[in-house]
Amino acid sequence: MKSSSLEIWEHMARKPIGGYKEGLEKEKKFLLENFPKNSIVLDIGSGFGRVLEILAPISKSIIGIDNDKEAVEMCKRVIKGMKNAKILYADAEKLEFKDGEFDVVTCLGGTPSNFGNTKDRIFSEIRRVLKNKGLFFCSVYNDSALEERLTYYEKYHSNQYNLDRKTGYVNVFDKFVSEQFSKEQIEKILEDNGFKVLEIIKEGVLNIVKSEKK
Repeated sequence: MKSSSLEIWEHMARKPIGGYKEGLEKEKKFLLENFPKNSIVLDIGSGFGRVLEILAPISKSIIGIDNDKEAVEMCKRVIKGMKNAKILYADAEKLEFKDGEFDVVTCLGGTPSNFGNTKDRIFSEIRRVLKNKGLFFCSVYNDSALEERLTYYEKYHSNQYNLDRKTGYVNVFDKFVSEQFSKEQIEKILEDNGFKVLEIIKEGVLNIVKSEKK
């Protein structure tokens, strides 16, 4: 049986509808338009391998990580045959890579929305492994996403979550948390963690961000 968070993400990303479809399609387009080809890339929260599939053909090398063992096994099947791509079971709070190892780090599909109180530690690690002026692409749920988010939580976790409707903070009991952010909020979080925000696009349920290491 799939882990609950993986089940939601797989359903949402493989057959997105509404604001999810709009956000993920724009995210892919934005990434391809802004991605520096032949880069050395780290993808955080790879899930079933969506970003690795998109970027492997135009990257020098790409490593994906996920803290869900089932997701890692699923991703291995997806990237089989891609000689420049691999997936590792790893914790983003303590990345086992050298300082300045990557040209680009990606964390997409709204993944940082699930970081909760670990977000500063994870963003600090991302900054550490990026080269100077290295690019960080991420996306989070935006401040208009709550009602569409709730359709998924109701489907998979009915009566099993707490919601702060004012902030959009959702705590799915003993499983994960999920947040949403305005453009101003995510920009401040990234700036406070040593990134210069270059562009933010609001599309569908996502805020899509391009930033660089200060």
